Amino acid sequence: MLSNQLNQRINDDLMLQEFLDKWPIEALHRMTLREYNHIEDKNTFCQYVETKTRPLGSIKGNSSTKFGIYRQRNLKTRPARTISNELYTWETKFNLDDLDEHKAFKSIITEIQQIANLSMAGNFEAIEDLQLNSLFRWKVAYLYSQNRLIPIFAKTKMVAIVNIQGLNATYRTFYYSMQQYLISRKPFDKTVVEYMRELFDEYRGDKKKKGK
Repeated sequence: MLSNQLNQRINDDLMLQEFLDKWPIEALHRMTLREYNHIEDKNTFCQYVETKTRPLGSIKGNSSTKFGIYRQRNLKTRPARTISNELYTWETKFNLDDLDEHKAFKSIITEIQQIANLSMAGNFEAIEDLQLNSLFRWKVAYLYSQNRLIPIFAKTKMVAIVNIQGLNATYRTFYYSMQQYLISRKPFDKTVVEYMRELFDEYRGDKKKKGK
């Protein structure tokens, strides 16, 4: 059992290091839109955040709008509050002035850089006020946090989990306040990823008990 736990911990560390080797903070300042998100490339930044690092905390689900901008296969099914040109779809809050995808991407990558820098500095509270989708925003923050955040990103699940742990939280409770609560309770001998898995096991057990 201990051997399995050690191997999993090593694999977790290697996965995080692979991400940071591929996307160090300085790479965010020279990233192109093609490198950020592209439907034919499995090595984009967004693929790393959502898929290649999924065992470190999942953001599966929701549409690709969570990335701010993306290549869409069928522009006729454009989601609400987005705008499209012949190649890309993006959230209107990142560029409503025209159909220039690069203008939208500039706003988005600037925010990604902010998230990474704030997270590296440990200024997590300031990340609350940024505009990118919360699920994606906090996964990016975790990846650059030097393991100072618990990798739970869906706010509805976070609220349920902290309530199981004894905090009286609602959806209006700040995400970072819930993070602080969980960090303060993390066992010394567990990594943040191991603690996340333990919390999800309790959460699933609680749901079964309640018959949900």
